[in-house]
Amino acid sequence: MPQLADSSSPAVIAKPTVLPASPIRSLKLGKRRSPLSALHLPTLPSIFDGTFAIVCGSTALALSEVASKVRETFPHTSGGSRLVFEPNHSEVTIGRKLNVGVVFSGGPAPGMEYLLTGLYTYLFDWNTGSKLYAFQHGPQGLVSGDSMEVTEVKLVKMQEKLGPSAVGCGSRRLRAEDFPAVRKVCEKLALDGLVVAGGNRNNTDVAYLAEYFAANEVQTKVVAVAKRNEGSREAGVEMSFGFDSMTKHFSVLVGNVSIDAASTKSAWHFIRVMSDARSGDIVLEVGLQSRANVILVPEEIEFKGWTLME
Repeated sequence: MPQLADSSSPAVIAKPTVLPASPIRSLKLGKRRSPLSALHLPTLPSIFDGTFAIVCGSTALALSEVASKVRETFPHTSGGSRLVFEPNHSEVTIGRKLNVGVVFSGGPAPGMEYLLTGLYTYLFDWNTGSKLYAFQHGPQGLVSGDSMEVTEVKLVKMQEKLGPSAVGCGSRRLRAEDFPAVRKVCEKLALDGLVVAGGNRNNTDVAYLAEYFAANEVQTKVVAVAKRNEGSREAGVEMSFGFDSMTKHFSVLVGNVSIDAASTKSAWHFIRVMSDARSGDIVLEVGLQSRANVILVPEEIEFKGWTLME
């Protein structure tokens, strides 16, 4: 689970069950009703259907040499407890207003617009006065304060046409000298939370930013979301967003080639799915969905040292 910057404080949150009509269900564009709920919304775990609580579970870091080094580097944010979602049957009608910012680091990845949709939906279910800000062009926009308030109209356009290009992302790394500027931006927008989606290097930068915020008692909580351009998994993360979209898209393309190959019977087609040596989960899923004749898993090839001729 994502680690909050202030991991020592108790975290118990309940999703509201009784709310007035929110913009997400009542917006009208022109003469047609076009709520976000009419577009594609990913299926959520059943625990999010009702009220729930986020409680502290077991200690996130075990006693090891690596854990000791992590604690030395991140004394304020490491060694906390894992956050666990549990059912909560308390009746909560409305929560306090929340201001949340979101940043996309690295290259574009499938599912970026759905991260915005999910954040927007939950924030407005929590309290219709909440605000969601998207920083333009990745970390550079976060440092310079170049942000836009996300509205339902913009989300509808992103899902129908524009995709993540409406927000943009960037490969700029966050450095220690950027942290004071980021702090000013977060305090100016009164952000309760900052969500940063990125890969390994970006999430490392986010960890240092969370440590800086905690050490300086900044109210903004920092959350990292695992993202990879090819949708593969990060170490220690069950699933990064984009995996489902990526595998379904590739499966359609590979399936089309398979139909052509079966029809013409004139050639073999070798299709390399965009991945690296750690993305066998994508290759395997695409191969199973498209019913490929042979699936070559990158991890197995690397482990056995196979050559092209083999």
